Amino acid sequence: MSRYIRGLDAKHLIAVGDEGYFGTYGVHSEKLLEIEQIDFGTFHMYPESMAKGQDPAQWGLDWIRKHSDVANRAGKPMLLEEYGLKAETVGERATRNGVFAAWLQAAEDLDIVGDLVWMTGLPKSAGQPYDPDGYVIGSVDDAPAIRDHAVKMLPESHILSAEK
Repeated sequence: MSRYIRGLDAKHLIAVGDEGYFGTYGVHSEKLLEIEQIDFGTFHMYPESMAKGQDPAQWGLDWIRKHSDVANRAGKPMLLEEYGLKAETVGERATRNGVFAAWLQAAEDLDIVGDLVWMTGLPKSAGQPYDPDGYVIGSVDDAPAIRDHAVKMLPESHILSAEK
């Protein structure tokens, strides 16, 4: 498929969009990056389902490091395509924010090219057709570490407007 896409558009960036497993579920993140037409790697990070029983913060830091190492060996960028950690209460949100801060600092330190949190949205309101789950971040107060990280990633010319 990547050869086909490259044949249609030589300038189109191509990624697999995989969860980043290493030989699990028929997926191997490192081998996918060996495909010549793949321009950058991707990985997801959900400790509740991917690392049951392990410390979410430490597991995430290890997962980020492993993917950074793979990207460096391949000489290609790596994108943390999705990450999340459930938090239902104020206390859980504070804990999650601390974990996010550690993860995002590691992503910065290890030159992960970008990260996309799952998911931002509005709290449940009357007439809303679905129930948000514990992953939903409804406001900056739910995870200020994400805002702080985003501000650091912005070009200097955008920082003043982002802080307003």
